[in-house]
Amino acid sequence: MDEKPRELNNRSGRSVLTRDEFITALRAVSTIGLVRLKEKAKFRALGSGMEGDDLFQEAILRTLDEDGRKCPSDVPVHIYLDNAMRSIADGERKKYVRERPAGVGQSDEEPDEELLVDPPDQAPSPADTALARIELDEVLGALEQMFASDPEAEAVILGDLEGWSANEVKDLGKMDDKQYAAARKRVRRGLARKFDNRG
Repeated sequence: MDEKPRELNNRSGRSVLTRDEFITALRAVSTIGLVRLKEKAKFRALGSGMEGDDLFQEAILRTLDEDGRKCPSDVPVHIYLDNAMRSIADGERKKYVRERPAGVGQSDEEPDEELLVDPPDQAPSPADTALARIELDEVLGALEQMFASDPEAEAVILGDLEGWSANEVKDLGKMDDKQYAAARKRVRRGLARKFDNRG
């Protein structure tokens, strides 16, 4: 059964990706590109009552849903997902404000553990968080360019960011011990060349 190459968004009339095209575009996002999206998800999720990973998955699930969100065909999938996460998180924050009982979290007599939804984290400040995200985004952008054609190095970087074990990284990159050690050395040398002079 052939699927139309493009669907139209009923509201805007814009051409949108089909479900299969969206899946293909998502699979084409690089490992470091996915890391950047997950870091953006953590930032977007602040104060929404959601974890970053949950927000990221929710944006994908809502796009895969037949009656859900649609990715315009002229928008890169990583930009679409970032915008979708921002929209979903904004909606969750508004819902939290509407559903929060009057006075919850405002009395010293009411312990935090009885709250149904965690209040937004007060530290670090939004400005500090935004600055850290921008700096991380710059670093990840530089790494993406540096190791764009080196999937083993990308696996090492992702593993370090996610706190994975060496075996998990080797499985992701389909590496043996020797290849893993060589990939780590390439990453260390690349980082030293790029960032040592920046302190």
